Amino acid sequence: MYRVIYIMLLMVVATSLSFAQRHTETIEKTLSFASENEQKVVFVENINGTVEISTSQTEDVSLQANLEITGESESIVVKGKDELKVVSKVLKDTILIYVYCPAFNYYRHNKEKRYDYNSQSIDYTFKTHIKLKVPNNILVDASTVNKGDVVAKNVDAIVKAKNVNGNIYLTKVKEVLKANTVNGEIKIECEQAPTSNAQFKTVNGNIYLNYPKSISANLKFKSFNGKFFTDYEVSKYLPVEVSKSSKDGKSTRYKLEGYTTVQIGKGGPVLDMETLNGDVYVGSKKL
Repeated sequence: MYRVIYIMLLMVVATSLSFAQRHTETIEKTLSFASENEQKVVFVENINGTVEISTSQTEDVSLQANLEITGESESIVVKGKDELKVVSKVLKDTILIYVYCPAFNYYRHNKEKRYDYNSQSIDYTFKTHIKLKVPNNILVDASTVNKGDVVAKNVDAIVKAKNVNGNIYLTKVKEVLKANTVNGEIKIECEQAPTSNAQFKTVNGNIYLNYPKSISANLKFKSFNGKFFTDYEVSKYLPVEVSKSSKDGKSTRYKLEGYTTVQIGKGGPVLDMETLNGDVYVGSKKL
């Protein structure tokens, strides 16, 4: 009885696989900034797949997008080819790259980017591996949602990164201002000491931050099921922060923020690190 069921299940799986159709496509573009004098910014926003960033040898941005579409029939795959787009726009000092899919509404509000699911179903699955080469001394804001990581290596730029179901790996970058994910780890290696406040957050995963041997900063840590480790010498333990919680007209309530904050060196930029299920490691030793 069990053997018959097993064979039948194999037949069902084999049948479904035999009917699956797949399309792959590579898109390549070279994008140039329209402005020469302002701080240049690149926004790259993926949905399913990895975003990979490296250094360009020119002042242009080089884009390569490897798109994969899978469906149960050729007509469904053709529909996916018609609907899915890798969009790029040049807006003076800003280059915007994002994946268009009819199941998501993409928009920007108050300089923030948003992908909102609009309940429109699609019959195909897709994945996009985006590779970017960017010039030095710019700001790169990169994100993805599923099926991939945000990766940057040997980039002389300031980086912001966001993920949902995946990791963030930023190695030998100039500085990182933000790295947030939900289900994944964060590994950062910065070439210079922090000069601005920065935020690093994950729900399920560890956070690893690597900076030069000598820095001055305030390390702010919070975790529900995790510990904090550093090889920097702590010069001072700072008081717990207190903030207003509510005010009913008669009295004001305050709450403790629950962060542990320590000063490294002379203090300075605040590195805000938070995880629910994971540890935080900050130091000068290579990860």
